[in-house]
Amino acid sequence: MPPVMHRQGWIEVIAGPMFSGKSEELIRRVRRALIARQRVLVFKPRLDNRYHESHVVSHDGKQVAAIPVESAAEMEAHLDPLPQVVAVDEVQFLDRGLLSLVERLAAQGVRVILAGLDLDFRGEPFGLMPELRGPGGVRGEAFRHLPDVRGPGHPHPAPGERQARPL
Repeated sequence: MPPVMHRQGWIEVIAGPMFSGKSEELIRRVRRALIARQRVLVFKPRLDNRYHESHVVSHDGKQVAAIPVESAAEMEAHLDPLPQVVAVDEVQFLDRGLLSLVERLAAQGVRVILAGLDLDFRGEPFGLMPELRGPGGVRGEAFRHLPDVRGPGHPHPAPGERQARPL
């Protein structure tokens, strides 16, 4: 009997400052998976209703349907049957349960795509992003940091910079 091949999943993290194209990149990857006829589920934090309550929408108007959730536990309730791809936008707003959930999904052969802000307005690590990047810089197999395209002199610090604080 031939050996049984088990597919291996992985975690992709898309990080960067505001207006760097994180959601646009997540949408691009999701669309490629849909073109390949893969089963895809997209999630977003319920509190992110800037453009649409049930779609991930990029600043240039690209969009993909998404399930709004409050927590990783709520997200997990939607994962039966298990999809081939799970994408989550604005992960910095979700709870720590997401860390173990994405590890389990990848171990079960799911491709996980995560996008989020790496730093807050003070230049400090934001939400789960430091853990998703891990001590070596990446928790999964792929990490993409998008550059700050707003140019020099922008009031928000670039990745790795600290904003001066008044005394």
